[in-house]
Amino acid sequence: MAEIKSTLDIIMEKTRHLVLSSEEKLQLERDEYLRKVPGYIQKYLDAVWSLDDLLEAIATLSDEHRHPIKQELIMRLVMEVSFEARGRKCLQALQNLATGEHQGRVAELYQLLDRFDASHHELVALQAEQLKAQLADLGISGNAVLGRGEKNYEWETKSQEYESQLRGLQASWYQ
Repeated sequence: MAEIKSTLDIIMEKTRHLVLSSEEKLQLERDEYLRKVPGYIQKYLDAVWSLDDLLEAIATLSDEHRHPIKQELIMRLVMEVSFEARGRKCLQALQNLATGEHQGRVAELYQLLDRFDASHHELVALQAEQLKAQLADLGISGNAVLGRGEKNYEWETKSQEYESQLRGLQASWYQ
């Protein structure tokens, strides 16, 4: 009786003579590490890893993999920068990973986030004062009166301008 072969057995027989070159093996290893980069970032942003843990994970890579993985990590961190707390956390990592001209770009991103925060706090304080003044005109005052801002269209416009500037700075990393 004839032996029934599994699909795997047939494939193994047909590909027995095929061998990966060292370059192909290196590329497969690099691809495997590249697939881990989003996980590294997520662990860092979720505070599972500290910044030191993230940097150590990169430092332990072999020399031939370290540079491309570091570049991928930098690019993904740049795209994660935002005006939220996560954005500043990404900038902290970028400050430690970026070199040369990219350090200047990190500084520009920090300045933009600082301007955004200052502008937002200034507008919120101004709006709160205006609300308190309106309430005082109505005879309502005291320590318990807290002005909560309504939707501010001026801030929406400013916020969109800041977002546009942020996207421009992020895009400059690719040039």
